[in-house]
Amino acid sequence: MDLWKWAIDNAVVVEALATVAAAIVAIVGIVIAVGDAKNRNAPVVIALFRRAEHNYFAIEFVVKNFGQTPAKNIKVTFDPAIAADESDGTMGHLIPRRYAKEISVLAPNQEI
Repeated sequence: MDLWKWAIDNAVVVEALATVAAAIVAIVGIVIAVGDAKNRNAPVVIALFRRAEHNYFAIEFVVKNFGQTPAKNIKVTFDPAIAADESDGTMGHLIPRRYAKEISVLAPNQEI
């Protein structure tokens, strides 16, 4: 059987299969790109302790949005709970009080 004759006789079928395969590859690429864009634009909120800027002996508790979009309705919980009372001379008992209410919006690179 002549290869060229077979290609000419079946050109429409081969072209249709190639078009369908290209369309499937394009759709899969779009789906992956959309998922990647969603992940890249998601807020990234991190809570951390760090040394206070103006007091070498103090640390501060910070909640910061490192993401590219605003974070909404943030609830800060402590597990295990922070065990500090007013009589120990520290201000640790104020941290849970400060974050008792939900943070409605935290903009990109904003910290509390």
